[in-house]
Amino acid sequence: MRSIATITRESERPAQTGARDVWVAVRQRLEALWKGRCARRARRLRLCETLALGERRFLAVVEFERQRFLIGSTSGSVALLSRLPEACEEAEASDSRRRAESDAGGGWGGN
Repeated sequence: MRSIATITRESERPAQTGARDVWVAVRQRLEALWKGRCARRARRLRLCETLALGERRFLAVVEFERQRFLIGSTSGSVALLSRLPEACEEAEASDSRRRAESDAGGGWGGN
C-alpha cells in the first residue's frame, strides 16, 4: 500500500514536464517585463513648484536626483538662477529652527 506522502508527491508533479518548462519560461519573462516597466516609471526629474511672473515669465523649482535648482524662464530663454539645498537639508534646517523657537519660548507653550 502506498503512503499518503507518496500520493501527495505524485499529485504535485505536473503531468507533462514540457508544459511546466513553458509555464516557468512565460512566468520569468512576465516578471522581467514587469520589473522593467516599474523601473521606467521611476522619475529622476520633478517639477516641485512654479511661480508665474506674467508676460510668459516664470520661476520654477526643479528637482533632479535629490538636487534642487531655481530656474527662470522667459518667452525666449531659460536660465539656471541658483542651486538650492536638498529637500532633506531644508527639512532638517526648518526642524532645527522650530526646536530653537520652542526652546526660546516662541512656540505655543511659551510665556
